[in-house]
Amino acid sequence: MNLPTTHWHLLTVLLAFSTNNEAYAALSHSDEQKYLANFDAMQAATYAVADEDLPTEMNVCKINSFPPTRQVTVQAPNGAVINSSTVSAQCGDDSICTIPLGVTLQVVDTSLNLGALIVKGTIEWNDDTQVNSSAFVCAGYIAVEGQGKWEMDIQVKDAYIYIKDNGAVHSKLRSRAFGTWAATSSDYPMIDITGRDLARTWSLLSVPIQSGDTMIKLMHNAELMGW
Repeated sequence: MNLPTTHWHLLTVLLAFSTNNEAYAALSHSDEQKYLANFDAMQAATYAVADEDLPTEMNVCKINSFPPTRQVTVQAPNGAVINSSTVSAQCGDDSICTIPLGVTLQVVDTSLNLGALIVKGTIEWNDDTQVNSSAFVCAGYIAVEGQGKWEMDIQVKDAYIYIKDNGAVHSKLRSRAFGTWAATSSDYPMIDITGRDLARTWSLLSVPIQSGDTMIKLMHNAELMGW
């Protein structure tokens, strides 16, 4: 296989998971054995994309490397269903944006470039609620807290979650994280992401690579990964 000159952005893009990850959404430092026991399954259900293969409109996610400087809670009535354009009008790449409890972001009519995102309400993101063929959310971290829900099911369209390196730090999940945080025993935050099946999402080198090499040899068929 020809080896292109490319750069992988660490913890950058999660296109979708092919399995329901709700059961593993609340792993903490004390859950090391559970994490290790399910590591292969979680790895098999994730997919990363090289920076150069991202849509050009996502270049905005790589520009601002400064931590967010303001806290913004999206203003909407309790029980309201809002569009992502409503969030974009109130939050930017300089803000820690919070979707409050009782508010549902349902229509993804524009992509979001945020400093960080806290979800205490609900995100409903699927092929029907995504207006365009491609959409993204990029943020320094995404934390689903309290009774928050992140429900995502993309089978046909392209949807990207980009965790950028802008110095944003969550008090518990820390930097460059996408996960849940339950502050009390009554909290039950949830991340449920489903995507179209991929036969294989990763591989390993079968032969060590050396400086100057233009070819790599993999342990698995690259065509199964869509390369």
